[in-house]
Amino acid sequence: MDAIVEVVDVRKYFSISGERLTVLDGISFSVQEGEFVSIVGASGCGKTTLLNVIAGLIKPEEGHVSVRGRRVHGVDRKVGYTFQQATLLPWRTVLANVELGLEIRGMAKEERRRTASNLLQQVGLGEFGDVYPHQLSGGMAKRVEIVRMLAIDPEVLLMDEPFGALDAQTKIHMQNVLLNLLQNLHKTVIFITHDLDEAVVLSDRVITLAARPGRVRRQHTVNLQRPRDSRLARLDPRFAQCLRPVLEDIEDIKHVEPALEAFRVHP
Repeated sequence: MDAIVEVVDVRKYFSISGERLTVLDGISFSVQEGEFVSIVGASGCGKTTLLNVIAGLIKPEEGHVSVRGRRVHGVDRKVGYTFQQATLLPWRTVLANVELGLEIRGMAKEERRRTASNLLQQVGLGEFGDVYPHQLSGGMAKRVEIVRMLAIDPEVLLMDEPFGALDAQTKIHMQNVLLNLLQNLHKTVIFITHDLDEAVVLSDRVITLAARPGRVRRQHTVNLQRPRDSRLARLDPRFAQCLRPVLEDIEDIKHVEPALEAFRVHP
């Protein structure tokens, strides 16, 4: 399987009060076609900055990113992006929001309406095309943002904590919505999350970043069968086995375990 995204020795600096702050320090990894890769790490380790570099929204000081073997210099039409914050246009209906990217690309009205309607139907929002964003729940709005990204048919999906603001029940539902969509679409996903359970449930591989400056600490393969259900996956004995090394990277749990011994109940 060929790598569709390659991140090579990426370094990014910001200037704070006249001093140079290193945010990303020599980040390198590749993502295979059709792979779902999550990136996790402490707040401030540069996850969103890294995603913005991959998207071509900002330039690294050193290193480069390639998509399909071509260096990224600006926004690539093969790459879709779902941001943390809500991005639906409040003056456009749900259907018109999903059509937006197709409209910008010059697709005929009937074709873009058919494409948008079909995608909304797939995520259970076929009857909400004439509704405005303020009339939607948080989970419904996220579904609209995801299908708006999918409408332009990108090869690579960049997703920055898309479910971070949702309650636990809605988040699990949205994880399944995403898993079901991707089961039918051959897409490559780079996914940012603070939720380690979510990273394992969704991913083929989890990359952990060290605290600032961001560096790749380790890469962990998730050995859970696909197709996958986010609720059932958490009950699989392999789930805990996959989660543990990720948790060790983030929380340094090996140093905590001796202290926990006093709280364990022994037979």
